[in-house]
Amino acid sequence: MTSSGFFQAVIFEILTIYKWLDNNFISHFMNLVKGFESAFIITCAIIFLLISVFIILRNAKKLPKSYIIEGVDLYGRKASVNGLRYTFVTYEAAESYARFYNEIFDKEYKFRVVGSKNKYATTSSAKTSYKAR
Repeated sequence: MTSSGFFQAVIFEILTIYKWLDNNFISHFMNLVKGFESAFIITCAIIFLLISVFIILRNAKKLPKSYIIEGVDLYGRKASVNGLRYTFVTYEAAESYARFYNEIFDKEYKFRVVGSKNKYATTSSAKTSYKAR
């Protein structure tokens, strides 16, 4: 037997083994994997949704419980005008009131919204108190 005949016999045996593996092992394994691919995709989608919910809830806990409007007079000192509402539960309401107060007291005070971790925050930290017009 020549060396080329030997290599042909070896290649024929390898191809026979490959065909046997393909018929008996690889095709069955691929059918098994195809059965699990939909379960794998659904599992990945559920894990993604759970992680998203966890991140959203973690960031929601960091939000302030109430919002305070801080007033500052012309000289940069904190000021509290009597008769005005300063504590709000939602940011939108506090921002709206701050804009309204800025329109009313345009020349005298500037107002801004600050978040507070307390549920019912007070504005007792104001240094100066004035009566509303």
